[in-house]
Amino acid sequence: MLNKPTGREIAMILYFQPVFCRISAALRMGGVGKYRHLRLILALICAANWAMPLHAEMVRTSDAFGQSLAKAAENLRIGRPIAAQIWARRGFGFAQTDREKAALRRVYDLAAQENPITLNFAASAAPSSNINGGAGQEYFSLGDIALAFAPTSRALSGTEIAAQAEFGLRLARGAWGATALGVNVTGRSYALSPDTKAKAPQISGSDYSVLVADVSLRQQIVLGQNRGIATVSAHVGQVEYGRAPLYRYAKLAIGQDRALSDRTRANWGVSYEHQIPQSAARASAQVFDFKSSFSTVGQNQSLWTWTVAGRKTASAFASDTFVEASLGASYSPPQPLFGARPSYALTFGGKTYDTFILSFDGRRDNYATAGLSLVFDQIAVFGFSPVLTVTGTRTLSNVARFDTAEVKASIGVQSRF
Repeated sequence: MLNKPTGREIAMILYFQPVFCRISAALRMGGVGKYRHLRLILALICAANWAMPLHAEMVRTSDAFGQSLAKAAENLRIGRPIAAQIWARRGFGFAQTDREKAALRRVYDLAAQENPITLNFAASAAPSSNINGGAGQEYFSLGDIALAFAPTSRALSGTEIAAQAEFGLRLARGAWGATALGVNVTGRSYALSPDTKAKAPQISGSDYSVLVADVSLRQQIVLGQNRGIATVSAHVGQVEYGRAPLYRYAKLAIGQDRALSDRTRANWGVSYEHQIPQSAARASAQVFDFKSSFSTVGQNQSLWTWTVAGRKTASAFASDTFVEASLGASYSPPQPLFGARPSYALTFGGKTYDTFILSFDGRRDNYATAGLSLVFDQIAVFGFSPVLTVTGTRTLSNVARFDTAEVKASIGVQSRF
């Protein structure tokens, strides 16, 4: 007599059954005689409806992973992708092995392909030594005259509170690609430290708050001959600073993402943005952006990523016109650090202003940023894990006001899917 299957065994059957069904349907449409026996076997598996209802007596009550994965696969089979994604997230907290986590991700990805709606959320809290990009020194020189910076022009400490919500709706999909509408809202504000409140009692953290609202129409195009996916998108949005509108913008972007091999991937993107001022402190501007990255996975599953980026901003205000370039690298080793999955990052860059109001010979900033991120993937709540990111940035400038330093530690959550 056969033993009663466990929840994990049934879950694996439920997960792989849609794959068997698709293969069976493809062979049936092909009508090739030599596949007759294979079609019969796959059809029997596909028609095995006895395995689909997950009865309580068939599953150990303690097998929460098996129940979650089975429910996810069942909802995927009957055309309920949102419910499938919810059950896959629930099961992640009970997964014990990499294989089980991979099975959940595969079910989740299949459900995401069927679901026309995407929702993404992110939140973080980040104590910072310099929330306002203030000067690191108390005095500056103007010729032979030594002057003191105003308290609000010096580095102020506090805690950055940030959140992001993204909504996507797929309008069309086919072998050629997909069309989607997107809405993205990103915001951050600050809680001032006691030291900052003492230095500058007249300000509040919301004076440095930023809110960005973006609406986009995105077209993905599948390129032939293994050239990856091209993306063209149009955006309109508004940026607020200090609780007041700063500027509105319209942006057009194009990019390409391509797998060069099983272990290497490259992508690039360019964009043009036209900014329309909503404040007297802002002038109209045109912004040109370029970014490219190359990543490779090592034999030991380590990940290296190199990034090159550039920006040119042309503004009606000469002091807001600049050119910026940066070069970055990140490394994610396979070995854990403090029980977490680490990632190290280093970026070097520079900004050049030909004309600047506080200098007779323009402004030149050179900066370096080093960071460490730790994803505590042993902790998972509904498919989210805590992540700790520590970064340090040093900027050297010929204009004392912009000679700055910042250390920031961010605590947030990251989706495991």
